[in-house]
Amino acid sequence: MRFLSCCLVALGFLIVCALHAVPAARAASLQQVGTYASPVFVTSDPQDADRLFVVEQGGGSNPPRIRLTAGGTTTTFLDASALSSPGVAAGGESGLLSMAFAPDFAASGRFYVFYTGTDSGALHVDEFTASGDTVDVATRNPVITIPHPTFTNHNGGQLQFGPDGYLYISTGDGGSSGDPDGNGQNVDSLLGKILRIAPTPGGGYTSPAGNPFFGTTPGADQVWSYGLRNPWRFSFDRLTGDLFVGDVGQAAWEEVSFDPASLGAGRGDNFGWDCFEGRHPFQPVSPCPAIDSTLQPALEYPNPGSGPSAVAGGYVVRDPSVCELYGRYVYADTYAGQLRSFVPAVPDAVDDRSEGLSVPFTTSFGEDAAGRVYVASSGSVYRIVHTPGAECPPPTPGTGDSTAPVLTLDAKRKQSISERKVSVTAAVDELSTVALHAAVTRGHNEVQVFHLPQQAVQIPSGEDEKLAFKLKRGEARRVRRLIGHGFRVEVVFTAAASDAAGNQSEVAGVEVRIKQH
Repeated sequence: MRFLSCCLVALGFLIVCALHAVPAARAASLQQVGTYASPVFVTSDPQDADRLFVVEQGGGSNPPRIRLTAGGTTTTFLDASALSSPGVAAGGESGLLSMAFAPDFAASGRFYVFYTGTDSGALHVDEFTASGDTVDVATRNPVITIPHPTFTNHNGGQLQFGPDGYLYISTGDGGSSGDPDGNGQNVDSLLGKILRIAPTPGGGYTSPAGNPFFGTTPGADQVWSYGLRNPWRFSFDRLTGDLFVGDVGQAAWEEVSFDPASLGAGRGDNFGWDCFEGRHPFQPVSPCPAIDSTLQPALEYPNPGSGPSAVAGGYVVRDPSVCELYGRYVYADTYAGQLRSFVPAVPDAVDDRSEGLSVPFTTSFGEDAAGRVYVASSGSVYRIVHTPGAECPPPTPGTGDSTAPVLTLDAKRKQSISERKVSVTAAVDELSTVALHAAVTRGHNEVQVFHLPQQAVQIPSGEDEKLAFKLKRGEARRVRRLIGHGFRVEVVFTAAASDAAGNQSEVAGVEVRIKQH
């Protein structure tokens, strides 16, 4: 039990640090992941947070491609410059803009990319199938194509699978200034929108019947939200399902909209453009709707007037190791290059502040499968991390919930290595995100052999969630050798749960003995 006790102490530090007062200086810092050519999006393998994927936009001498960083090495996962009919039109606001892995990627290898095409700038979402660490462009299957013929700017560009398993897509209003084609307020247009579709394996898609305009006139079946100018980046809170949209402004105001899952997470919402820029009248059209206060941006800030301004929307931090930012939404302005954060609230965000971290020309944010948050700049990608030794702030007041979730772990105490898998079952008494760690040990003294990748998963109240870890072939061989030499081999699981208010459970732990058959 000595190793388990040490794990409980180490994991418990993540909870204890939240009880201390915040120092004058911010405790978060940036850890460089690597250098890339025009990185514009970051994500990870859904089953392995340590396999990081960086989308490079392309343009000039730089090809549009997706790079894979794992184990300290960066390789090319997809070279999109090899695409044709159409190819990728890159440069300015165009190019390869984002990607999203299918929920069943581990089994199917399917993922999706968003790019602007050489066919007059049309917006494309295509399916590809990976084979190991590379992708053959011949596996491309078109999913949806949206004409964007007149201007090269305002393409949107975000792909994200939502908590409901559907694929969400952000599109710009068609470009130029002032939405000359009136797409933002036109619910029959697919531009200036967030769309929701169900991709069909092998290409194509269907529109979910729960979409707000499904089967209605007017209204396109694919539309989820409308009234957007250039929603370059949006995200869902991995814990609550709340929707956040960073919409780039015209010339005066930048905005971040927040729509909680309890209010529909954007379903049928009109975010105002081009009747409004932020909360301010822009150019009324007929009819110009009255925008409910819950749909006005939770946060707006003015263009400084001394140069360009463009909001880069981010994520709610659910990485329990970055306790000073836990539950806060991080974002930046591309040109200011200063990371900021706020506490989400309706109708107004709370405690908007600078984090004292500078990333010149911030292009985008990203989140991996373990909830760790990344920042992309003109040539580098950084992970937001806790500064060792720094103290953390107390939980944000005003949530009304001070009760910590109760977490339990259970597992079959003897498990076979034959399929290279070990598993544990977690349960909580309220909707929570559970961060789970696993380490393989040998001998009765529980000497550490290696760690398995951390997992973070959202678990509903009262449900048992079985979580499996798969050992790599080399790791399984190592375990078999140890057992063959007479050693006792165990997997030590430790976990902590966090609820929507940021309350942390006590740390739970369980040990599993590994056998050959």
